[in-house]
Amino acid sequence: MPDLRPLLSPDSVAIVGAAADNSLRGRLTHQLIEHGYDGRIYPITRSADEVLGHKAYKSVADLPEAVDLAVILVPAAHVISTIEECGKRGVKAAAVISSGFGEEKTEEAAGRDAELRAAAERTGMVVAGPNCEGVVNPLRPLVATFSPVFHDAKQPLLPENGRAKPIAVSCQSGALTFAFLSRGRDRQLKFTYQISAGNQTVLEAHDYVDWTLDAGGADIFMCYLEQIRDAKRFREVADRAASAGKPMIVAKVGRSDAGRRAASSHTGALARAGVADDAIFKHHGIVRGEDLDHMVDVATAFAYCEPPKGNRVAIITGSGGSAVWMADVLSAHGLELPVLEDELQQRIMALLPSYASAQNPIDATAQAITTVGYKALIELVQQSQRI
Repeated sequence: MPDLRPLLSPDSVAIVGAAADNSLRGRLTHQLIEHGYDGRIYPITRSADEVLGHKAYKSVADLPEAVDLAVILVPAAHVISTIEECGKRGVKAAAVISSGFGEEKTEEAAGRDAELRAAAERTGMVVAGPNCEGVVNPLRPLVATFSPVFHDAKQPLLPENGRAKPIAVSCQSGALTFAFLSRGRDRQLKFTYQISAGNQTVLEAHDYVDWTLDAGGADIFMCYLEQIRDAKRFREVADRAASAGKPMIVAKVGRSDAGRRAASSHTGALARAGVADDAIFKHHGIVRGEDLDHMVDVATAFAYCEPPKGNRVAIITGSGGSAVWMADVLSAHGLELPVLEDELQQRIMALLPSYASAQNPIDATAQAITTVGYKALIELVQQSQRI
């Protein structure tokens, strides 16, 4: 596994194609600077001598040092030569924002994909993308993306309470990569490494998980995948995460013909999903993400709660209808709802009206939830040896 520190925690960044305007190139340049990146910044552009207060350079060859990370924003036709130039200058990593590779159904674009992979091998560089929105690491802080999620530099990158376990994100969708942060802010979720993997021409999403398992900085992993090229390696990484007690929440798309077509035009992925994926996920304890909100809900539970010791659960609610509905849903997902001990049921019923139920699910009724509250009921249920 290559060292991804120059990509995810660089000490110096070159922006190849930097700008100070309102374009995507300009937005990325602004956000990197305005969010207070603590390393050295080198804008590269032929159209200015200075960009947002930083001296600009005409080419990678003109840089005063071999930087850790080059963020590449040039047209697709110039990406390979830029990577080669970076390799000659000793640049260690690149995030290729440029589109025009495998997601385009032309021989020329497909050729660029192969050339990029070969160039990365020749130069020894680690490469994210192409066709990606960049990388974010608030632990530096590094905001190397044009995503509008980061347009307000006054918005904290990390929550103030610090209670949540850290979460790393790697996705084949730029928008979804940073949408998790946007959705999780009001829950004070702590997102650390956030990587837009793009077409995954060189590095796949699970490569970032693998590196982070060694480097630290995340206890929970969230991924959106359109394709798993190296299934053997994916399973190995999933095994490592499970052994470390660090859950993976993964959305794997491509279950329908329409979904596969969309994935092909989005990242060039030959998406396949079905029984094989389900078997892999079940074997390795991966939580399948059903949608954005579901994934954030699951991540919230992992971030603030200790993992359950087994699959025996209790339901406490003030709604009989909800009790029935939740019982069906939980049972369908392989969870068990054991009937509570008789003695414990009697102690619970002592707090509830006669028309309540304490077997499990516990339908406390709306009246008792108002007068008794959940706390007393939870404390009693915790005493059960069956839950």
